Amino acid sequence: MDNPVFATITIRLQPASNKDEITGWMGDGTLKIKVKAKPVEGQANASLINLLSKRLHIPKSRIEIVMGEKSKQKTIRVQGFSLKDFKQKIDEILAQEP
Repeated sequence: MDNPVFATITIRLQPASNKDEITGWMGDGTLKIKVKAKPVEGQANASLINLLSKRLHIPKSRIEIVMGEKSKQKTIRVQGFSLKDFKQKIDEILAQEP
């Protein structure tokens, strides 16, 4: 039987930004992400999930907002990554950014 692995991460989302980007880790371990979408009718949340899906190369269905849907501070759960593996993958993505 499969034992699914999940990484649970705190995100600080900045909507209505000039571009979609993962900006980096904050001092408290929160991951800061900017999206162009405005926080209207779930558009910023959808952009967050879409951005992570593209950058992590995983289906959107494996990313879930578990807390903070109407807040800039969110908790997400990503299926298929341990917390260590998720952080390593994000660090690789950040290293590739110009």
